[in-house]
Amino acid sequence: MTRELVFSSLRAFTIASLSLFAVLLDDTRNARCQNQPIGTRIKTVPSWIWASDSEAPSIFGRKTFEVEGDVKQAFLVASADNECDLFLNERKVLTSKEWGEVALADVQKQIRSGKNSLSFSARNEGGPAGVYALLILLMKDGQMLEIASDSTWKLSKQARGDWKSSRFNDSDWEDAKVIGVLGAPGLPWSQSNTRETLAAAFGSSQQGEFTPELATIAKVPEG
Repeated sequence: MTRELVFSSLRAFTIASLSLFAVLLDDTRNARCQNQPIGTRIKTVPSWIWASDSEAPSIFGRKTFEVEGDVKQAFLVASADNECDLFLNERKVLTSKEWGEVALADVQKQIRSGKNSLSFSARNEGGPAGVYALLILLMKDGQMLEIASDSTWKLSKQARGDWKSSRFNDSDWEDAKVIGVLGAPGLPWSQSNTRETLAAAFGSSQQGEFTPELATIAKVPEG
């Protein structure tokens, strides 16, 4: 065997070994991440939002998103001042009537493959007005999808037609006005609603699954 052939064989072996090591390292990191408590894995912080008219007594909001793959678990959290109802694919799944608390619902059965719609109707009885929501999807492959309230949501002071549907044309609705991210200093709700309370709502897990307190989960009616 010539020297050039020996060097070429050694080089190919080294490249193959490094590639295998990189794959094993990546798998180890993914497994470690997936076994972390769900609350600590949340990367997207929702924002308190409202209409550009801060005095609006009621608003309607919506956000569409795509889902690809199999959903293992799905939970929705929200809070509002003063109250709001949330709908997933036109079905009411959650009501929040106390801005100092986090409302939580198991919505795995309402998620469908393809295009989905998350919407809300919110009401304010005077004073500061705001609503936030965060939808977390845990996929069967261990990945997480996070849908959080922000400026990309569409809002209107009037609801019409099938506004809760994923097929609804909301092009003439306004972009949501962001009042501030959850827990931001100076917000009237930040003493009770923080990133820590949000993470705690999802509980902890050693298997990379949601384990929220059952007493906090809103039951979505069957049918």
